[in-house]
Amino acid sequence: MAKLTPDEQQAILDLIDAGHTRNDIARRTHRSPGTITNIARANDRTFDRTETETATRARQVDLAARRAELAAQLVGDAARLRAQLWEPCVERKAMAVAQGGNLGSVVEVVEVHHPRPPFADQQRIMTCVGIAVDKVLAIDRHDNQADEGLAAVDRWLREMIGEAVG
Repeated sequence: MAKLTPDEQQAILDLIDAGHTRNDIARRTHRSPGTITNIARANDRTFDRTETETATRARQVDLAARRAELAAQLVGDAARLRAQLWEPCVERKAMAVAQGGNLGSVVEVVEVHHPRPPFADQQRIMTCVGIAVDKVLAIDRHDNQADEGLAAVDRWLREMIGEAVG
């Protein structure tokens, strides 16, 4: 693109002084944002960042709300998973059944009823519960770095393991 004339540079400076954003000025003048930034710096100008700061704060609030909702869902997921540790379950197994003689065998699905999940399944459930709890704690640490800490999560954990909340 052609070099800026003094009149074009002044027009850009006037737009900066009027409070327009860098990208808005770039669109209006058909120049790159980098060119606008360079002109501003060369002339000791800065851009009004109020709109950007406001939008950033609003986005941070929205993301915090989404993290809180996710944490609540993870707590519910962990509770439902943990409850499965002690619930009856049905395991479906494929078994080859001989039909006798030269007829060979067929595969049938057999249901095995358990009073609670087998140990290996309980381990997997607890691993999933642990991951969910870890993620809730990580969200809490992220959102409450300077706050009281993990009190709410501690209360929830006590309730999960059946201890009285004090």
